[in-house]
Amino acid sequence: MDLPPNQTLQRTRLLRSGSGHESQDCPAFGEPGRYWSFGGMKRLCKYNGIVAFAFVLLWALLVVVEVKIRLFWFLSYIFFGSLPLVFVSFFLASWRALRPTTEYPAGSAGLLSLVLTPVFIFLGVTLVTNFKLMIGGHL
Repeated sequence: MDLPPNQTLQRTRLLRSGSGHESQDCPAFGEPGRYWSFGGMKRLCKYNGIVAFAFVLLWALLVVVEVKIRLFWFLSYIFFGSLPLVFVSFFLASWRALRPTTEYPAGSAGLLSLVLTPVFIFLGVTLVTNFKLMIGGHL
C-alpha cells in the first residue's frame, strides 16, 4: 500500500525530527518512554548542581578557616578526603536522576561521573584557590 507523495514526505519529516507518535514506533528510538527526556535532563542538572554547590561551599569554608584560623594539617585531610566523595556523590546524584528515564541508569551514571568529576574538581579547585588569594591567603 503506497502512500501519496505528500503523506510520505510528512511521515519522513516526522521520523527525522523525532516528534510525533510515529517516532516511538521506530526501532531506532527504542522502547517508548525509555529515552533521555528533557525532564530527565532538568532533574540531572538539578541534582548534580546541588552536589557541586555543596562541595564548592565546603571547600570555600575550608579556605576561610585555613586563612583565618590556620589549622593547616587537619584541613588538608578533610580536603583530600572529600575528593573521592565527589566521585561517589556525582554517581549517586546521576543515578537517582536517571533512574526513571533510562534503561541502564547505573552505567549512564558511572560514565557521567567519570566525565563530570575531573572537570568539576579542576574548576572548583581553581575557583577556590582564586578565592583564597582574594581573601589574603597564599599558595
